[in-house]
Amino acid sequence: MGKSGYLPDISSQFHYFKSLALNELKQGNWNGATSGLNNLNRCLGEEYCVIISNSLYEKESNVSQVYLCNYCTQEEKKVINQGEEDEHIKIIQVPTRNPINQVIVYDQKLLYVDAILNGGEKRKVWDCLQCGKTNLIENTTQIIPKREQPYSLKVVPECPVKQNGIRDRINFRVDFTKWFYLFLEEISSQEVLYRTEWKAQNEGEEMTAYKDKGDLE
Repeated sequence: MGKSGYLPDISSQFHYFKSLALNELKQGNWNGATSGLNNLNRCLGEEYCVIISNSLYEKESNVSQVYLCNYCTQEEKKVINQGEEDEHIKIIQVPTRNPINQVIVYDQKLLYVDAILNGGEKRKVWDCLQCGKTNLIENTTQIIPKREQPYSLKVVPECPVKQNGIRDRINFRVDFTKWFYLFLEEISSQEVLYRTEWKAQNEGEEMTAYKDKGDLE
C-alpha cells in the first residue's frame, strides 16, 4: 500500500515530539521525556512502531551470542591462504559454542571449605549442551558478534523503574538516559526507513519530510 502524502503530514508532529522529549530529558522530567518518546513512536504508525518489551529485547539481543565450553571442542572449517593459488579449507578444533539463549545459568552450592575459599556459599555456573560438564560463569569466555552499523532491532526494553534512596536515584538517572537514547535511536532508524520506502514508492513527487540534524551531516 502506497504512502503518498502521508509522510509530509507527520513531519511536523515528529519534529514537535522529538524536541519535546529532548527538552523534558534535559530538565530531568522523566515522565515527560517518556511521554514524548511514546508519542514520537506513534507518529510512524503501526508498521514502523518500535516495540517495548523486556523479553523480546533480551531475545533479540542474545541472538548469536555464545558461551565457550572449557572442556570440549567442535570442528570448524577455516579458509587457509584465502585468495592465493593454494587456498584451501582446513578442519580445526575450537571450544564448543553454546548459544546463550539456550543455556541455563544457575547457582551451585559449595562445600564448606570451598565456600570459605570463594567467599560465598554459591557460585554461578552453567552446563555445556554438548558434553554436559559444568562451567563457572566467571571463567567462561563469552562471544558477542559485532553487529554491522547502523543496525536496528525495532525493539527496546521497558523504561527503568525509579527506586528510593540517593544512590538509586543517581543510578536511575544513568539508566534512564541510556534507555532514552536507545529508544530514540531505534525510532530514528525506523523514521529513516519510512522515508526511504516512501521515496521509493513516490518517486518524482515533492517531499517536505522533517529532517533532523543527523540528516544534514
